[in-house]
Amino acid sequence: MLRAGDVMSRPVVSVQGSTPLREAGVVLADYGFAGLPVVDESGVLLGMLSGGDVLRAGSVAEDTACAAMTTPALTVDITSHIDEIGRLLVGRGIRSIPVVDGEGRVLGIVSRGDLLRLDLTSDEVVAVGAQKLLDDYTGRRRWVAQVRQGEITVAGVFDGDAERRIAVALMRMVPGARDIRLGAGSPGTD
Repeated sequence: MLRAGDVMSRPVVSVQGSTPLREAGVVLADYGFAGLPVVDESGVLLGMLSGGDVLRAGSVAEDTACAAMTTPALTVDITSHIDEIGRLLVGRGIRSIPVVDGEGRVLGIVSRGDLLRLDLTSDEVVAVGAQKLLDDYTGRRRWVAQVRQGEITVAGVFDGDAERRIAVALMRMVPGARDIRLGAGSPGTD
């Protein structure tokens, strides 16, 4: 089962509580984020700032990110299951949630988009990516990748342990690969 640490985005763009609200709003707009962690000097989460928070605050020049942020912020830890995170995001109507350590320091952030990309990484998409990497490396269809529920099995003839390690390393680069196995047999021809 995947956990927050497996899917979170990092490094996290954040602002300090003393950041002028207008500047924090520019960061939100420039990056296209739904929410922005507001942290203290040690990186400890103070709250979350959304575009809605900035708009509600209006154009008061002296406002800071800390004055407009939503607090307390909902958080998860690095071991939280993605199913739990998905329920929290949808149930609370939020688009992203910070991942914090035991001291409250921000380690990463998980968004609805991060979870959606996991669901959209079908076996067919993973297989195409895997096969392309294998063919690019070997120069021809020497090994064949098959995918089932994110598990890639590479079949074909390997000229020793070095080639086996190379095939495994290539498959680790495929987005959506959850596990890699080497199978025996000869590759099919196309």
